[in-house]
Amino acid sequence: IRTMESYGGPAPTSFERFSARNFVRKPQVIMRLVASVCAVVVIECIAAIMDGYGLCPFNAARRPWTGCAFGVSAGALALVTCLVFLFFDTIFDRQSSVVVRKTIVKADVALSAVWAVIWLSAFAVLIGQWTKYSSNFDSSRSTVIAVNSRVAIAFSVLSVVVWVALTVCACIRLRKGPGQAFSYPVTAAVDKAAPPLKFDSRSVPTDKFMQPPFTGENYLEMPHFQPVTY
Repeated sequence: IRTMESYGGPAPTSFERFSARNFVRKPQVIMRLVASVCAVVVIECIAAIMDGYGLCPFNAARRPWTGCAFGVSAGALALVTCLVFLFFDTIFDRQSSVVVRKTIVKADVALSAVWAVIWLSAFAVLIGQWTKYSSNFDSSRSTVIAVNSRVAIAFSVLSVVVWVALTVCACIRLRKGPGQAFSYPVTAAVDKAAPPLKFDSRSVPTDKFMQPPFTGENYLEMPHFQPVTY
């Protein structure tokens, strides 16, 4: 029996249970986990520089905390977004309302596209400020600043790729539409112990009054039948 789909999820059934194995195999779940890891790495790299040296190589000269605050804020909010949609993914397959499913997928498309743009902006800020800072910075003097800065920039680029992939995945789910979300398998409700009904042609009455009307000329042989003349 082929399972019907609705916005990329199977038709919900009352007896369906949550399966962690099937959950972690979903493409959107894998990408959200990767996006969460990228956000955590960016936050940790910037925090390691700030805690160890009290400076941020991503800050502009006249605007302190611009680059570091932008990177940390983007990472923290992106992590929260991933956790929220991971929760939605856990309940999506058991959600019987097609309207709710469509709302979740539409929100996924919009927010994924927004986060792709935000991370692209964060990458532009980080790489621009690091280029200015590294021109007058001796990387051999402090490898911690250089390594953490480059790792933060690299994972910001990876975040752009992941959020673009999430946007494409959500668009594909949205294009699938509701489908036949409420076309449940009929055989699941059929009692297999009940014998199937069989049609016996010998049980059909042969009386001419039981014959279908206007199927032949036998109605002329019926008693007390008077044809109508026009």
